[in-house]
Amino acid sequence: MHHYTPPTSPMQQERSSYGAAEIELDEERNYGRANSKPFGRTTLPHGVALIGAFGSYALVVNNISGPGMLDFPQAFQAAGWLPCVLCILGVAAVSAAVACALTDAHASLRKEKATHATNPTSRTRAGRWRARSWKEVQTDSVEFSEMFGAAYGGTIFRGTQLLYFLNLFSQNVAAIVTTAQATDSMIAALFGDSYALNVPHFTIETWEGCKREGCVPFRLAAPGLLLTAGYAFCFLTLGPLGFFTLQENMLAQKISFVLLVALTLQFLAYFVTSPTPSRVALVGPRPWDVVGVVIFNFAFCVTVPAWLNEKVPQVNAKKTIWAACLSSAVAYCLVGWLGGVAIARASDNVLDELTSSLAPTSVRLGGGIFAFAIIGLGVPVYCVLMRYNLRAGGLSEFWSHILAGAGPWAVSWLVYRGHGILEVLSWSGLILNAAIDFIAPMVLVLHSTSTRANASRFRRGDSLGPHDHMRAAMLLMIVVVLVATGLVLKLYEAFNGVGGDIADQIHGDVTPDS
Repeated sequence: MHHYTPPTSPMQQERSSYGAAEIELDEERNYGRANSKPFGRTTLPHGVALIGAFGSYALVVNNISGPGMLDFPQAFQAAGWLPCVLCILGVAAVSAAVACALTDAHASLRKEKATHATNPTSRTRAGRWRARSWKEVQTDSVEFSEMFGAAYGGTIFRGTQLLYFLNLFSQNVAAIVTTAQATDSMIAALFGDSYALNVPHFTIETWEGCKREGCVPFRLAAPGLLLTAGYAFCFLTLGPLGFFTLQENMLAQKISFVLLVALTLQFLAYFVTSPTPSRVALVGPRPWDVVGVVIFNFAFCVTVPAWLNEKVPQVNAKKTIWAACLSSAVAYCLVGWLGGVAIARASDNVLDELTSSLAPTSVRLGGGIFAFAIIGLGVPVYCVLMRYNLRAGGLSEFWSHILAGAGPWAVSWLVYRGHGILEVLSWSGLILNAAIDFIAPMVLVLHSTSTRANASRFRRGDSLGPHDHMRAAMLLMIVVVLVATGLVLKLYEAFNGVGGDIADQIHGDVTPDS
């Protein structure tokens, strides 16, 4: 069997010193993202990676945190603290292991793309895809879906690209709705009322704020599409950031991380002022509620390739991932338990309680800032990642901006008054996130560590150990069992009508807000 051996140049020999997760950028190549910029312009030097150690840690923590973090007080009350803590720590470890395995495969593919070490006469679909897609490209960046194209060919590339888009799109919609609702609550708390334009009727609706825990802004307003003050403010301030690069969003991500730490400490201090330990049992009546929420909160593998493309080589990717996962797990446990014992009946979005009239003014202000600065500033990052991945698939710059930058804002406007966010996050966590963030990366790693794999040469001669394939297979089985268990439990809950806000409303246990 003929094996293609590309000619070796001095530049390629120098690149042979790449580590498993660190790649030196070639200053003679154009590694900028000019094609991902609006109007094709850039303000950054080409070939310069700007995401350092602190920025990397902040970015990963911010990607782990999101609207699902606000579900943990309710999850602790429903599932009990023991299942929650065990599930959080277990999923954190699994997620970190999956992400670290993905960094190795990404490093080798990035080296292959940079040196054009592809075989134009390959008989495999993956080989032909790499030769066609990576022929004389001017960048060594490898996006998430490109990894699967390099391993399995164009069909799998397009499939993972679709799942990737739907995954981040759904998370962005949930984040935008949560941020806009909290912003409306903060506006009502500061000025007495929040306002909305009823688009079909061209009338002004007013909302005086939450009078009880768990209410939804403008839920009882007249039928029609509402353009609320909170949504408009978020769109005008956060929307433009989604049209820039990941590097240009780093200042906002660092600010978001600092506020995340400060506001989390403020909320914890508020929770400990009125604790009732009996509200969170050792094992609650619905322990399955926690599985989907936890998976959603640690589903960040889709963001790893884009970060690896733009971080400086000196940053240790694996140490950063483990540090971010463990610190996030500790924060989730503290917020879930202390919030659960402090709130009589936690809603599926604890910001409802933190921004209601029942909370002190400082806490209400902190809740509004949390929604905007932590959850809201994650929206542009996901818009950027979706655009990068769409561009990698050959979609035009214009339509990449429309689908990734404008699409989530349009859909979130249509579902603004929807409720039951916990149910949406649980199902998306078990289906989309679990599939694309856990199972798909491990299938890729399993392929890359197999000695019989001939579709690609990831890690050949790099860091392939004698037991890597066995470890990858075991980790994949753990992920599949975890996801399948959560899915079966959630199906049982859905068909039997137990738990969750939607079931409670149907059975009359929750009255609408006024």
